Amino acid sequence: MIVGFADVKDIYLGKVKYIGIEKKKDNYCNGSCAGIQYFECAPGYGCLHNIERIIPQSYANGPPSPL
Repeated sequence: MIVGFADVKDIYLGKVKYIGIEKKKDNYCNGSCAGIQYFECAPGYGCLHNIERIIPQSYANGPPSPL
């Protein structure tokens, strides 16, 4: 899994937080978006998502209770 942050000075993208995974081929992603290469993988094997859309399973039921 690849996790990263890019500060892009583009009016359309702004600050980009991303998470990418290399998976089996079933799409068109190669680790780039809008002409910017965020990570490298074989064409069709990448998956690029906003971090805000990713919720770790460990946080699915809320934060842990304080001791």
